[in-house]
Amino acid sequence: MLCNRHTCREFRQGELPLHGQEPLGLEELQDLEVRPPDINASVYQFSVHDPKTVIYGLGAIKGVGGAALDGIIEEREANGPFEDLYDFCKRNDTRKVNRRVMEALIKAGALDALGSNRASLMASLNNAMQLADQHHADAQAGQNDLFGGDAAAPEQQTTVHVVEVDDWEDDQRLFNEKETLGLYLTGHPIDKYEAELRQFTDCSLADVASIAPADSGNGYRQRGKQCRLAGLMVSLRVRKTARGGKMVTAVLDDRTARIEMTIFDDVNEQYGHLLQKDKLLIVEGTVSWDDFNGSYNIRAQKVYDITQAREHFSRCLEINVDKSRINGGWSGPGMVQELTGVLQTYREGGCPVCVSYNSGSEYSRMMLGDEWRVQPTDELLNRLEGLLSDGMVRMVY
Repeated sequence: MLCNRHTCREFRQGELPLHGQEPLGLEELQDLEVRPPDINASVYQFSVHDPKTVIYGLGAIKGVGGAALDGIIEEREANGPFEDLYDFCKRNDTRKVNRRVMEALIKAGALDALGSNRASLMASLNNAMQLADQHHADAQAGQNDLFGGDAAAPEQQTTVHVVEVDDWEDDQRLFNEKETLGLYLTGHPIDKYEAELRQFTDCSLADVASIAPADSGNGYRQRGKQCRLAGLMVSLRVRKTARGGKMVTAVLDDRTARIEMTIFDDVNEQYGHLLQKDKLLIVEGTVSWDDFNGSYNIRAQKVYDITQAREHFSRCLEINVDKSRINGGWSGPGMVQELTGVLQTYREGGCPVCVSYNSGSEYSRMMLGDEWRVQPTDELLNRLEGLLSDGMVRMVY
């Protein structure tokens, strides 16, 4: 009845095994939307929802064993979809579908249909499991009402476990997907930087061929071209060269495509500390065609993380203070004190700070002194945006 659970591994090897159909290759995958796993719709393997949509298979979720999934799918087929988190916990054997399994299902997005968001599902899990354990204990002890229902009131069963909290930030959601699915499914960590990266990179990785040296007509490609690219570093390998030095080979991914990056000793000595898996890197170097691999390669000459790139390529960090958009009339000494407190932590960087203030009747713009140059980290930008309205903090390039 169920598809072979082991074939779900083929997804990471360039094929997509589909329930009841022949596997699809990489070219066919290009035009498909792959939806997150769904506890009320998914089977072991990837399955077809419509000609352009595939639903992720439950068997490909890391940390969820075959025995647990067998029980979940059999219960769903016998008694219908699960209604909420408590209903899911109550209807499954918690010795097999234990806390570790449930946490993996939540992180992968498989239980999205059972709650308002993944963070709330995780926050509600303890209560739902305790209530389900009590239900199982009462059932074993025969403590049911005369009509065969649960002793607890229906409204208690369906609401007592629910804990509503704000959903995870995108970074946390994507990290959990990578941990449980082996890939980023509902987005990419580079998405939130996309508009900013366009300010100081030459193109996306998918567009490399359009700016790289063209074929001369006899299969020989001209000398490499200088480019500035950005991507998430997804792999890293270090090898010794014939002369006893080190050559680092890494792969960058920007969601549109991937490119191999080569770093030799002199560059590695200066920038090697930035080479960390799943870190966003901006790379300047020579892009050329690699006949051996049949793909483009960038030989790195300079490497930046996002903070360093902002410092190097931006004109300033601009803070706009608009009195009409500030809740509670936050202004005057209090405003200055809070802004000073935030900026103080990130001083001694290389990025100038400009403050623009609109009182409604007057507008002023002031560039802070060099002693207030900052490190424009994500944390600083987030803290400033927490003090001000959306869109009031930006990097100027």
